[in-house]
Amino acid sequence: MKKLLFLVPCSLFLCMPARAGIVIDFYAGLTGGMGAMWADSNSHSSQAYGAVLGLDIPLIRAEGEYNYLRGGGMNIHLGMLNGYLKMPTPVIQPYMGVGVGQVFGGTANKFNIQSTTAYQAMIGVQIDMPATPVLFDVETRALRASDIAPGVNLFVWDARLKLRWMF
Repeated sequence: MKKLLFLVPCSLFLCMPARAGIVIDFYAGLTGGMGAMWADSNSHSSQAYGAVLGLDIPLIRAEGEYNYLRGGGMNIHLGMLNGYLKMPTPVIQPYMGVGVGQVFGGTANKFNIQSTTAYQAMIGVQIDMPATPVLFDVETRALRASDIAPGVNLFVWDARLKLRWMF
């Protein structure tokens, strides 16, 4: 049992990609995606655009994210704080994450959207482009916000591509 407790951390350390000896990397990126949006019982196709700023540590990642969602006569602005747990593999790193944030503006069928709390869960893979400061993320996301307008609850599922630049 003692050998197992020693071998597991050592094997995880050996699987971690080396990035010029830097332990913490800062990044900025852009996101885009498509999916479906449900506002109560009505479903619509949706588009999502955004920008991220964050820091990447070998096993975890934290980021601030701005999102603009469009679909079904709705335009929604969101700010989110996300945390991710990554599997430390050399080039392709699977991850899962959660986020919490705020809907802070937009319209729903010409009515103003109320400020409310939003939650999201993500799962995806990070693809490291060797010898470059570029990373691609391919992920799917489920987002929930209650009472964005009187009696209207929002659920969004989408597939996204994220392009990140490390600096």
